[in-house]
Amino acid sequence: MNGCENRRMPSKFIFLPAVFILVPLIEIAYHNFVESRIPQRQDYKTASSIIKSRFMKDDLVVINPWWATEGWLYLGDFMTVEKMAREDDRGYGRIWEVAWKGRIVENYKKEGKLEEEWDAGRLVVRLWKFPSAPENLYDFVAKVESASVEMTDSDRRVEKTCSFRKNPPAGIGSVNIVQTGKFICNPSLPWNTVHREVIADLDNKPRLCIWAHPITNKRVKITFNDVPSGAFLEGHMGLKYEADREGTGKPPVFLDIFASEILVGSAMHEEGKGWVPYRFAMPHGWNGGKVTFEVHTPFDGMQHFCFTAKLRDK
Repeated sequence: MNGCENRRMPSKFIFLPAVFILVPLIEIAYHNFVESRIPQRQDYKTASSIIKSRFMKDDLVVINPWWATEGWLYLGDFMTVEKMAREDDRGYGRIWEVAWKGRIVENYKKEGKLEEEWDAGRLVVRLWKFPSAPENLYDFVAKVESASVEMTDSDRRVEKTCSFRKNPPAGIGSVNIVQTGKFICNPSLPWNTVHREVIADLDNKPRLCIWAHPITNKRVKITFNDVPSGAFLEGHMGLKYEADREGTGKPPVFLDIFASEILVGSAMHEEGKGWVPYRFAMPHGWNGGKVTFEVHTPFDGMQHFCFTAKLRDK
């Protein structure tokens, strides 16, 4: 008997080469599967053509999923800043959903009526109608530059009137798409202003809103005159992404709303809560007039606060 013995190679050593071969093949197959489902430029162009012939001025167009931003290269003509950075989808009577295959906005399915559906390659185009959508009677974000802004103490006594300063001209491009200027409350504190702004919320979605950074133990008071009558005042509020994600235990920011000195309601935003909705019924018998928003907090560090507000019929 010689000194060498025939030994069978352990199965694990046979299995390893197979793994090295199979894993890349699986990855390639999965990559090809994903690629086959991603919409191409022609798909978005087809979707754009479908919408273009039927589009109405007040329609909203959404892409599902919302982060598929390449689609806006071909659908952007249907959008404005106000629509792209909207607070939510409520208030639109017609919404076009441009969705990847297999996706659908569940809220539309629940609350709306599917009017028609088209195939656009790897996309589906749906027209939803919402017969019970509320009417927007007054948009406070759109009207903020015609408001008056003051700083008050904690007892609501006026300390300072904030002056409106127009933006300087800016070369070839226009800086007036979102705002024409800002209310300056303290020139030494560049963030102590009131103006229209687009922020990224905690979900990194753009939101067009009224920037109103609070001051410790004071109130930022924003007053609108000649507001029409309405049944409900509703909106959203939040902090900029980097401020909302901090998690440092900042105290809440409060938003108090008055109609002709009658308290309509008080909303509160807590750090880390994201884009928070609020809704209040207007006082019984209120027939329009003055509406005031007061923003305040016990501590103003990194309180990059922004809010929206609309007066609606229901």
